[in-house]
Amino acid sequence: MKIGIVAAMELELSALLKHLTIIKTKEINQRNFYSCIYGEHQLELVCCGRGKVNATFYTSELIQHFQPEIVINLGVSGGIDESLKIFDILVGEKYCHYDVRKKQSEQHFPKQLYYFADQEFLNRTLQLNSNIKAATFGTGEAFVTEAEVKDSIATEFAVQAVDMESAAIAQCCHLKATRFISLRAICDKADAKAINTTEDLQTKASEKLADILLKLLLN
Repeated sequence: MKIGIVAAMELELSALLKHLTIIKTKEINQRNFYSCIYGEHQLELVCCGRGKVNATFYTSELIQHFQPEIVINLGVSGGIDESLKIFDILVGEKYCHYDVRKKQSEQHFPKQLYYFADQEFLNRTLQLNSNIKAATFGTGEAFVTEAEVKDSIATEFAVQAVDMESAAIAQCCHLKATRFISLRAICDKADAKAINTTEDLQTKASEKLADILLKLLLN
């Protein structure tokens, strides 16, 4: 299977690339796309940069140039659900834009509040490890650090975790008729302490994600 993999930060992608042999690198619009073989799969990987615009643009480029059967997003995330702990692994079941009003999402093209994960890969991921949790991811352009914002997102959109890319990638894949799933590791609690999250912590979380994905690809 040909699989596209998108990460926002270099450290998120590097945690996976160190386990792979790069057979080809192609620069497209200022970003490197890496081609690798792992097991029976051909992988096409890119670090898109943070935020919705970068995520959407480079996911579109990935699909246009490489035609993957599924796009997988890897990354760290902020926990909205108070039961979540640092390093917990989540697989996105639903994705929404928490910084867009519900009516705007529902009434304007493509008229969806939530985008949905590929059911096959969702089930396979959950079967890997009983500690992996299915979740709804909320995506916005701002880093969540305030309790009032956190509570508002939880109440209005019923999300368990927040990030800056997954819903944008999910929407792009929906429009491109390409299957999608996102795997995320909790790195902060989406509170005032979130701004102090260290690179070492993000790296450890990314390594855990890479391990899960590699097992998924061989399963």
